[in-house]
Amino acid sequence: MAQAHQHFEFINVSPRAPGKPQTAQRRKIRSHCMRGRNRRNPSVWLPKDDINLDRTVIEPNASLPSHEQEGSQVPTVNNRARVKSPVLSLPSLVDFAVKVDNESLRLLATVFPGTMSAFSLARFRLPSHFRSSQWSDWLLSDKAYVYSILAVCAVIQEFLLAAQRSKHTALCIRTAISQLNERLSSHDTSLSNARVANVIALTLAALVSNDHVAMSIHGNGLRHIVQLRGGLESFRGNPQILVVLSRIDLCVTLSSGLGPLFPQYDPVSVVRDLLKPHPQACLPLSSRRPVIHLLDPRLVPIFLDLQYLAWRINMATNPPYEGIQEYEVHAGIWVAQYRLWQLQGTMSDILGECLRVSMLGFLTTMFSLMNNRIGYDHTNNQLRVLCCAIEVSTQQLRPVMLWVLMVGTLALFDPGEEWLLEKWRSGVLPLIQELQWMEVREYLKDFLWIDSCNDTKGEILFEKLGQLVRAS
Repeated sequence: MAQAHQHFEFINVSPRAPGKPQTAQRRKIRSHCMRGRNRRNPSVWLPKDDINLDRTVIEPNASLPSHEQEGSQVPTVNNRARVKSPVLSLPSLVDFAVKVDNESLRLLATVFPGTMSAFSLARFRLPSHFRSSQWSDWLLSDKAYVYSILAVCAVIQEFLLAAQRSKHTALCIRTAISQLNERLSSHDTSLSNARVANVIALTLAALVSNDHVAMSIHGNGLRHIVQLRGGLESFRGNPQILVVLSRIDLCVTLSSGLGPLFPQYDPVSVVRDLLKPHPQACLPLSSRRPVIHLLDPRLVPIFLDLQYLAWRINMATNPPYEGIQEYEVHAGIWVAQYRLWQLQGTMSDILGECLRVSMLGFLTTMFSLMNNRIGYDHTNNQLRVLCCAIEVSTQQLRPVMLWVLMVGTLALFDPGEEWLLEKWRSGVLPLIQELQWMEVREYLKDFLWIDSCNDTKGEILFEKLGQLVRAS
């Protein structure tokens, strides 16, 4: 009987029209009558690929959203006035694992889809075997997961709007941590895939909000859970989680400067065993283009493999050429990042170390947070010091510095930084001062450059740097 009373409510009738309910009460009657009839699975209304959806633009002072295409402006710390996310028709009767208020429902409708695609390669339009509705399905079954998603969505919204921490966001984070701790104390739920996704979301929230203490705590917790599960081998058959773990590892390491959360002694073997759905497919092979500026022989094969991967992605847009699968791109990123980390602290020359760090930065340009980059404090400072320490004394070094500064600014730097403009003026301008963008682009493509994610922002950045140098 107690269970039945949960859905029993009194309805107030209008005093002016006896027997007829008031307007607000009529809505409540309809809601109770339709309860359970319009329930939908979130995997239906949360897209797996948001690249072809219309986008809504949420402006800080706008009362109604307008609709426009995704912008191509180069994001910086002070240049995040807009949130771009897919427009969704979110049904109010979806049975989430926990009841959410209107503000939380709006976050799920506008921010969650973009958050899900933060580390994907959707904009490359590549064939994929990684499609999965698990990230939205957990919203139906796992209360702690719902709270962690609300927390990361609230943090991302404030990041994109350059807003201060609100009480609602702080409450979402506290509740998510409380729910997570409660489930970590249970042996039955502490090591589930949903719990891993829980910690991933909170780690991303700390990363986006530049909270290094929280990021370290959640990152260590994530590493501990993976170890207790038996390592990355325990995610065999779920390559999506493996990919997200590797992306979180890349971002946390670049931001903090600490070692990787999941160090790989043989990353090629791990990829072949766990990530690739077709074992007969081979990893990208080295190209034959010589690299005269890499003195350390250990760096050469990594650079050549990345160069070949970028070439294959660029060629995938041309019908005569053989396409590339999404898992091959994920595999290439995975192998490169862990091989580059294995060389950390062992490089014998400054230029080699500069190129190693630049390659790590280049990897981050292949994914973004709703068309905005994440900040990586440690790597930003590290690459700036290396660039300033390199003296561009020969004409052969100018193309190298051009690529390093372009990739560094796409991934890390603010184009208005004085040291950057001075380095551009002295080290790069003598090479390109008479050239147009398409000619400069050919220099960049001699190194590492992916047309679909670097061209538009790169051209805008090139023009911006030229304007700033002329004005200074």
